[in-house]
Amino acid sequence: MEDAKRILIAPTALKGTLSASDAARALAAGWRSARPHDDLLLIPIGDGGDGSLEMLEAALHAQRLTAPARDALGRVRNAPYVVLPGDLAFIETASVVGMAMLRPGELDVMRASTAGLGDLILRVIESGLKRIAVGIGGTSSQDVGIGMLAALGAGFEGVKGDLLGGRHLEYITGVDLTNVRQALSGVEFIAVCDVECPLIGPQGAAARFAAQKGASDRQIRQLDEATRRFADIVARDTRLRIDRLKHSGAGGGLAAGFWLGCRGKQVDGGGWLIGRCGFEQLVGEVDVVVVGEGKFDETSLQGKAAYRLAKLARAAATPVYLAAGVIDMSPDTIHRVGFTAIACGHSRPQSKAGAVAGVTTLGANLANAISEQS
Repeated sequence: MEDAKRILIAPTALKGTLSASDAARALAAGWRSARPHDDLLLIPIGDGGDGSLEMLEAALHAQRLTAPARDALGRVRNAPYVVLPGDLAFIETASVVGMAMLRPGELDVMRASTAGLGDLILRVIESGLKRIAVGIGGTSSQDVGIGMLAALGAGFEGVKGDLLGGRHLEYITGVDLTNVRQALSGVEFIAVCDVECPLIGPQGAAARFAAQKGASDRQIRQLDEATRRFADIVARDTRLRIDRLKHSGAGGGLAAGFWLGCRGKQVDGGGWLIGRCGFEQLVGEVDVVVVGEGKFDETSLQGKAAYRLAKLARAAATPVYLAAGVIDMSPDTIHRVGFTAIACGHSRPQSKAGAVAGVTTLGANLANAISEQS
């Protein structure tokens, strides 16, 4: 019998098909089919979007609580958050108003709203917590956070209603944050951002992410122009430039609106979460680290959690294996990253069952690779 090894399996979510926990279980199932005696430690990971809350639960045994909040289309549901050491609440926006919360065919980027995030923030404050970190990524919206701000009490001249979405941006003629400042007085915020992205322009939030939320080319242009105009109105009324922040385009511009209303510091999500979960020590206590992403490309090297974890493992001289649905990167770049073994699919699965089967196969392939190298 081969020597049993301790394996850390730490994938991110496969957007639209598998949660990070589902991906971890599928990789583990495949691995066990090839190496049943290994000790597998499953910790799903995230970088401020999908999977971040699961990561904190698994790594820190954080307490999960729920409170009523609207989803992106206004339906009230029980939304989760966790309480971390130091009485720090963590909210994952993706678990409140994210794409995974919607049924197939419900994506509507013009209508989708971040109002539910505002609902949940107020419920957390009412529970007595005064320190709140919010994972910004994984939204189904492109509303620059106006839905959240309205739920927190902001006034927007030119629009009516309490479920504001991207379609309302172009009609806003004035901004009043007086009630928001009062509601959030004495509360400390952290914005845990999954990407560095400008708010507007050819590399901005709408241009880069609105299409995956169902936007047409015309809607992308419309949203970008409306966001530009809204940023100018904000600057006129508050003397704050929301379009000059490093992470302002994260979460469909939510990072910009979050900073405007909550004034919390913005942090790199992958680094903050990995540091908070104690991975620097953990990677030195296992024999192999397996990271996973649905698509591994150049953006993965821009602070994403999987890449950050791989760097930590390499620094600890622990072999790193990569499981990816698709790899869009040159062989030279892959070599520089330093993966010991790679298992890759060939296309994006169209169903959860297909994704589970594909990821299970990747897990088995990587387990076979360790046997061949032993």
